[in-house]
Amino acid sequence: MRLRGLGARLQPAAARAAQVLGELESEVMAVLWRARKPLPARAVRDTLASAGHDLAYNTVTTVLVRLGEKGLVVREKLDDVWQYAPSLSEAEFRARVSQEVLRRLLRVAPEATLAQLVDVLSEDEPEALEALERLIEKKRAARGGHT
Repeated sequence: MRLRGLGARLQPAAARAAQVLGELESEVMAVLWRARKPLPARAVRDTLASAGHDLAYNTVTTVLVRLGEKGLVVREKLDDVWQYAPSLSEAEFRARVSQEVLRRLLRVAPEATLAQLVDVLSEDEPEALEALERLIEKKRAARGGHT
């Protein structure tokens, strides 16, 4: 199922997560991140419906269960209703995904990955390149100054 036209409230978080998760999974995670409290599946479905997505309750429940299997959502039964919450903040999720992508790239082509990172930063984000240099110096100092 392909969804079109993310609601304005869901778009930024969902768009970032969609690069790793499926589109519907990303939208469900965006709802949970924005809620800042556990939600029942029906509330997730209703929030998505208010953003223009007509989804069956069972579809949303299935996605929540899948996200739980991936370790991204936890659930707790409150008043005989399952409540769902993200297991990680959006920032923690992005950090973990970034780490995993970087680790995979470094396993395949460490020198090329580092060279491309430096090239991209120097061309597009010179301030970030300087920040990277400071981080490297901090790490070296913490390890006793070994280069």
